[in-house]
Amino acid sequence: MVDQNDQSKLIELHLEQLSPAESEELRARLASDPELRNESQAIERMLRLLDSFRIDVPADLADRVLAGVDQRLQPIRLDPDVKPGLTGRLLSMRDLVAAAAMIAVAFGLLVPALNRANEDQRRALCESNLKSLGHGTQMYAATFGGQLPFAGHRPGAFWMPVKQPGVPVADNRRHAYLLVREKLANPSCFVCPSRPDAVVMAADRPEAFETFPEPSNTTYSLQCMAGLRPRIGEAPAMPIMADQTPLFAGRVRAAGPLNSPNHGHEGQNVLRMDGTVTWSSGPEAGIGGDNIWLIQGREQGNYQGVEVPASSTDAFLVH
Repeated sequence: MVDQNDQSKLIELHLEQLSPAESEELRARLASDPELRNESQAIERMLRLLDSFRIDVPADLADRVLAGVDQRLQPIRLDPDVKPGLTGRLLSMRDLVAAAAMIAVAFGLLVPALNRANEDQRRALCESNLKSLGHGTQMYAATFGGQLPFAGHRPGAFWMPVKQPGVPVADNRRHAYLLVREKLANPSCFVCPSRPDAVVMAADRPEAFETFPEPSNTTYSLQCMAGLRPRIGEAPAMPIMADQTPLFAGRVRAAGPLNSPNHGHEGQNVLRMDGTVTWSSGPEAGIGGDNIWLIQGREQGNYQGVEVPASSTDAFLVH
């Protein structure tokens, strides 16, 4: 994980506020540290986004505004009809309505643009989160013989909650939780910044849990690790994690668009086995156009929570 001190230095680097010696030292680290380089690229994208909203203000703007105010500052009277013989500058009700309409139009154009800019920034931060999780996954695989994080198989257990009492449940999130327990990822990386309902897990005692204490501690979906499991290097382009699936609300799939709710159902960031993250405007982001939310060959329907991928390269991301 890139710590706050390095993040601050990266921002200063892009703003050209570091000394030549500090810049040279940081650029040398960027050349050898992929995680630091990914963070730098994310910061650069956010700064470019802010630059796109920069407005050039004339140097004499204040003087011009004051001069205009001084010229027009006269007694203002509200009157629905302008009557002859009255002195002073009159402001009719029609003028007020026109001014109010202009203000409403201005806000109608400005607010959506600002909302779009904020969401683009959150999407970039979400991408950075997934890249960090991808880096942690690569480190885990290097330690455990090329395996993706795997917390073990529990025969007969369901990977999503069921209503029947006494039915064993082993949620799929416990596999990704290994990255927290092994200190390969910070719990904050599991929360998409576009999800205000998410809660970052406290990281003081990760060994006290087998999985995230609350489902809201992660807003990303992971490859279903029941049944056949992929291995690092087997299919580099295969999706292994993405924004939270829109399906499986309880035992019956949720209705609505088949894009993640994280970003308003516009699409989803997708982490692939090789560590790259791509934006997909639809769910067909797997190998050969595979739908990442569904099992190959099985249409949408009532998934029970015991289904498994059709093959080791079948992307089937569940929460």
